[in-house]
Amino acid sequence: MPQVASATGWAWAYRWAGVLTAVVLLLVVLLVLGPAGTGLGWLSRNGVAVALTLAGLGWAGYLGWLAFQFLPSRNDRVVLAQRRWVRTSVDPLEAALQALTDDQLQAKTAEFKARLAEGAALDDLRAEAYACVREASRRARNHRQFECQLIGGKVLEECNVAEMRTGEGKTIVCYMANYLKVLQGLKVHMVTVNDYLVKRDAEFCRPIFALLGVSVGYITADMETYGPGAE
Repeated sequence: MPQVASATGWAWAYRWAGVLTAVVLLLVVLLVLGPAGTGLGWLSRNGVAVALTLAGLGWAGYLGWLAFQFLPSRNDRVVLAQRRWVRTSVDPLEAALQALTDDQLQAKTAEFKARLAEGAALDDLRAEAYACVREASRRARNHRQFECQLIGGKVLEECNVAEMRTGEGKTIVCYMANYLKVLQGLKVHMVTVNDYLVKRDAEFCRPIFALLGVSVGYITADMETYGPGAE
């Protein structure tokens, strides 16, 4: 329904642009021919000139606003920049990672941690780490993260909010962000709305992270808060 409403809105926008254009053209004709030439003797050329000026300003402003709607917003520019990063930095690594064995893929985690310990920046290994998560997901769950999911993961990793539509696969978006935090030696908590989803999502992603040498657990409301039962 939002798409229909949007299309209807654009249709009305184009209609108003056509009406304003017709009004401006009519006033130009009246100004050129003059009141006598159009049979409208009660009109004055000065009045037509003033009306044309006002209509012209409104027409130019409206068309400017209409053209501005086609320019990418700041959010659009951010997403486009992330898309370029995925296409130029992550996607080219996919074939090479698919050629690795499971053990070689798992060894990538230790390699990344060693590189960070030696002073490498996250930017130096981020693309390869994302590609590793995607390959692990493809092998373990036959879920290969699409471009929009990699973009969402990078947005989350940068501590921003990623708004995604239903069906874009939000469940597997956070894996890349989580993995980058793990490589930095951090423990990551994923929060969801109820115990069922906690257990389901943890069990779903466990074999994915196992291929990367990362363990996954979960906490539900019926667990003890301390003691052996909380371990």
